[in-house]
Amino acid sequence: MIISGIVGLDRKESVELPQESHDPATADRCVYRHQWRAGAVVMWGNEATILTRTPSDRHVGQRLLSRTTVLRD
Repeated sequence: MIISGIVGLDRKESVELPQESHDPATADRCVYRHQWRAGAVVMWGNEATILTRTPSDRHVGQRLLSRTTVLRD
């Protein structure tokens, strides 16, 4: 995680505060790792998700990302 600073906090607090939230959220018990296969579809809700990517083998095939936004009233 790279944080350059948080307005209103000193440098030390700017680094520690986000890390305190990030560490438990990225613990193995909270992480879903998808094994991609042809025809795979994955959906998630962004309001409770930390997204990241891992290196992929470009020779296996191309991945397509489509975004759909659903508005709730």
